[in-house]
Amino acid sequence: MRFMPRLFVTAALLFVAGCSQPTAMTPQVSAAEIEAERRNQQQLAHGTVKLNYDDISYGKREKIAMQKHLQNVVDKMAPEAANMCRELQGPEGNCNMYVELSDDGEGINAYADGTKIVIFPTMVDFAKNETHLALVVAHEYTHHFMRHVQSSQGNVLAGALLGTLADALAASQGVGTQGQFGNMGAQAALLSYSPSFEHEADYIALYILARAGFPIEEAPEFWRQMARYNPEGIYNRTTHPTTPERFASLEKTVREIRTKQKNGERLLPNLKPKS
Repeated sequence: MRFMPRLFVTAALLFVAGCSQPTAMTPQVSAAEIEAERRNQQQLAHGTVKLNYDDISYGKREKIAMQKHLQNVVDKMAPEAANMCRELQGPEGNCNMYVELSDDGEGINAYADGTKIVIFPTMVDFAKNETHLALVVAHEYTHHFMRHVQSSQGNVLAGALLGTLADALAASQGVGTQGQFGNMGAQAALLSYSPSFEHEADYIALYILARAGFPIEEAPEFWRQMARYNPEGIYNRTTHPTTPERFASLEKTVREIRTKQKNGERLLPNLKPKS
């Protein structure tokens, strides 16, 4: 038992060293601001018919129209998105933007896998407002060039390592855990940092939209619409922040951007000082 503290200290250091964190200084939103928006979204979600995009299919003509709409949005924002990538990541940044409309997919979804951005037809249908669709694409593009996918994978591995060391410690004391601590460590790392990456992607995406000339005041409303589709997201914080958190954070980002424009400042997200 005397080796337990040393083993846990070593594991903790390895975990902290392995965890990547966001580099942007996203706006701070108070609990009171989140709660006020939660009440708004509760009324919206429970006072209107729930949006239903499950088990929906689209014909060939509909998908052609969706592809055209998506491409128009991408073409409008792509130059400024690439400029933002180069300014934040330098010449070594992966600033290519490859966006595809998925042939199929259930639910309202979009994702970046490290090489491309995939948008589900239901998302294009849901985000009929051009600014809302642009927000989704810019959000996923930010995940791409800020390397959130790779960072999340590294965090999960670091968390799993910490848990595996705890499993080994328990085994040395004659306690069989069946790898439970390893699984718990991986899950804890994912839940600790994924919401932060989501906030960073929302934040930088709004700067991209502002630079591309989209009316960014329309962007936060996307999360009220999402609350109508997924009321559980008003309350439950998992790998993503709640919809009230995201609405409140985007509203503050809008004000931050407009202040910079008024003062003639460059439209770049605020970044944490490099240590």
